[in-house]
Amino acid sequence: VLLWVWVLGVMWLTYAKGAIFWALAGLCISFAPRGMRRYPGWMALAMLSTIPLILLVGTDPFHWGFKTLSSMITRFEIWGSAIAAFRDDPYILLFGNGFRTIYYKTLRLSELPYLNAHNNVLNQILFFGVPALLLYFTALSSAFRRAGERIRSSGDSRLLTTLVGVTVALVGEHFFEPVLDSVALQAQYYGFLALT
Repeated sequence: VLLWVWVLGVMWLTYAKGAIFWALAGLCISFAPRGMRRYPGWMALAMLSTIPLILLVGTDPFHWGFKTLSSMITRFEIWGSAIAAFRDDPYILLFGNGFRTIYYKTLRLSELPYLNAHNNVLNQILFFGVPALLLYFTALSSAFRRAGERIRSSGDSRLLTTLVGVTVALVGEHFFEPVLDSVALQAQYYGFLALT
């Protein structure tokens, strides 16, 4: 508990809004009541289903002044550039290799070009193609399914539930961040996925 307080404190001081939210989501899964821990896939789906809500709030449709989510507008523009890249070059949809295309598509946004879509789902397509995205989701759902089967058969659920919580936190955070730019972040995600 002291470690988590310290980590969340550091995250608060760095103003890492997304990381704070997804860490808390992972903690909710990790410390879920025993009956809920038997179904980690459903808990994961419930937490990840907050992504559309975050996207809605990020657009501030009611003009409530959510200044903390103003970076969402930039993300939407980068995501639009990635979608334009897919539309203009169908080769990317099959095989990826859209590095050059996203670079030029984002030049219109700022003087700083982006080399990725700032979203791991779109990056899977942009870098590796739709088949890789399907494998990405297959690996994720398989890990959650197997964790649930193991929890229900063994009855010892704390470690596996925590691994599911960590994986959900990473998947949620990676939806909004350019994680494929870093081998360390990729290794972290796939390491936790393999452990789960």
